[in-house]
Amino acid sequence: MKIYKFKVKAYAVLVKGGRYILDESERTNPQQELVPEKYRESVAESLVEE
Repeated sequence: MKIYKFKVKAYAVLVKGGRYILDESERTNPQQELVPEKYRESVAESLVEE
């Protein structure tokens, strides 16, 4: 499974902006999308590091 760093950064920005979520329990709007499974851990780590 290949994980692209640019996608990790992009998903992190979208999560911070509220357009994407990491877990279904975080949903506050029905239009929010889930980060793809293979990127969730990397995106979470990226958000913690910021």
